[in-house]
Amino acid sequence: MIPSTGYNAHVVAGWTSMLVNAGEGIDVDFYFHREEKDRIRRKLGQQLRINHSRIKENSDTNSVFDDIEGAIQSGYYLKQGLANYEDFYYVTTLVTVTASTLENLEWRVAEVKRLMASQDMELRPCWFRQEQAMSTVMPSCSVDKKIFEQSKRNMLTAAASSFYPFTSYEMSDENGILLGVNHH
Repeated sequence: MIPSTGYNAHVVAGWTSMLVNAGEGIDVDFYFHREEKDRIRRKLGQQLRINHSRIKENSDTNSVFDDIEGAIQSGYYLKQGLANYEDFYYVTTLVTVTASTLENLEWRVAEVKRLMASQDMELRPCWFRQEQAMSTVMPSCSVDKKIFEQSKRNMLTAAASSFYPFTSYEMSDENGILLGVNHH
């Protein structure tokens, strides 16, 4: 899974195509959960007030000051996006790696981690949560709550659109969206 802190803050459109086209034995699951705008606006307003009061307590030389200031800027960014008719989402990304031998599995896992590191993203194994992770990637479309809490990342509609994985011309069709394996 990509943990909550493992996403790159600045990604290009179609960054997920590297995972989708990674090859045999590598599957990717994205789960988006849209939140109610009114609820998020209330929580943002409350958190902004808390952070403003916390920043007054810290001096500008304190390292906590920068973290709080960044949180305030992020809060205003989200608030502005919601005011511009964007929706608020939580996303969870799970990568399933399979292989016929242990050697091949270890090699594929290392390659996927290297691929994610090249995009300044972190990939973590679901240690002690393998069963929950496996049930999450099944076609039941339900995410385990603990895995969701560890791996959720908040974003607006514009950022969620960067998850659209099909960026190659051969994967387009004028009559709709093609799904399946890219043999090209």
